[in-house]
This record gives sequence, structure tokens and C-alpha cells, in this order.
Amino acid sequence: MVNSTIELLRKYTMGDKPCQIEFLSDQSMNFKHSKFPYVNYEDPNLNISYPVFSIHGNHDDPSKWIISNHIISKG
Repeated sequence: MVNSTIELLRKYTMGDKPCQIEFLSDQSMNFKHSKFPYVNYEDPNLNISYPVFSIHGNHDDPSKWIISNHIISKG
């Protein structure tokens, strides 16, 4: 199931089309606990055309699990 999900994310979100979204907050503050201190769609080593956002509440915080918020860059 995880492999199929990664395949679909890569197929439908990655490509050569430039991403039209700009991250306005201070990335060093928002990602200070991450190995990657920036949003993955601004990473020059990745071609993200359509970023995917995950919305969660305080009871299902994904940072407590092994899979973190940079799942696309792990593909």
C-alpha cells in the first residue's frame, strides 16, 4: 500500500511545471525540528509541480511517527 501511494504521488505531483506557490513564513522556524529546513517544493534537487499538503489536528500529529512530513522527498 505504501509503495502504491508513493508511486501515485510521484506520478501526479512531480514534473517540470514550475510550482506557483510561495512559502511566506520563516522556514527556519517552521522546520527547525526537521532534517530538511525548507519546503520540499522549493528544493532545487526535486521537481515538484503540484505540492501535497497534509492537515492534521493536535491529536494526530504525524511528527510522533517515523514517517515525517517530507514523504515526497523520500520517494
